[in-house]
Amino acid sequence: MPGTVLYSYIAAGAVPDPGIADNNLQISESFFNSDFWYRWTPSVADLARTVNRSEGESLILSFDGINWKADVYVNGKYVGNIAGAFKRARFDITDLIKGVNDVVAVRIIKPAHFAAVKEKNAESPDFNGGQLGADNPTFHATVGWDWIPTVRGRDMGIWNDVRIEKVEAVTLNDPLVQSKITDGLASMTVSVKVADISSKSVSGTLCGTIGDIEFAKKVNLGPGESGTIMFTPEEYPQLKNQKIALWWPNGYGEPTLHKATFAFIPDGEAEAITSTDWR
Repeated sequence: MPGTVLYSYIAAGAVPDPGIADNNLQISESFFNSDFWYRWTPSVADLARTVNRSEGESLILSFDGINWKADVYVNGKYVGNIAGAFKRARFDITDLIKGVNDVVAVRIIKPAHFAAVKEKNAESPDFNGGQLGADNPTFHATVGWDWIPTVRGRDMGIWNDVRIEKVEAVTLNDPLVQSKITDGLASMTVSVKVADISSKSVSGTLCGTIGDIEFAKKVNLGPGESGTIMFTPEEYPQLKNQKIALWWPNGYGEPTLHKATFAFIPDGEAEAITSTDWR
């Protein structure tokens, strides 16, 4: 993770650690009154793992979190933008990566309503939030909330992971299990986002598991098509009224976690071309 602009200043030794004493009060707001550029040159080893790919595989540049907005470039070519602190983004860069001297550049756009500094204390508690709320979704509390004084830079920057992924023609993302508990029995609705990122139609079977429970559904996708596939207890009896160990908060019981998986098997193939698992 590259880090926010504030963290980048700290890492470079340009400003003191705001978590120590009253250092936060010593950091000037003027350091953040602009947009910022991040530049990444992937290592030869990283590129070797991704560029050497099989037929049907693509290279995806993935962002798990930026703030506030961003313009993304690969080798000087604009590939797209990201808007909002909690929006993930994926860009197909298969045709842009050369395998040597590649450069990923990201322009981080600062919040439009940066708002004034709040220095809260017992004599001057001030109010929570403020103008920065006009830029939501963002880290609204960074302008000052309860006992929190204003965070310099408002956590703008790249605050979560960035990576280049080698993916198959079909991708699986955002798996989710929603449970409804009645008399100690769980009924589960399961979903996952499936996307065909290739230039060809694809058909196959989407298989899923939760512990020892298995379920499957036929899926047909056109080129570039995506959608959320759902498995409901009404459609799949094995997901209804199951006696399954629950996750309990500390002090109330065991925090039981269950392994769940998804895999996509193309028609005519014996093995999955893509899979994901989580707990």
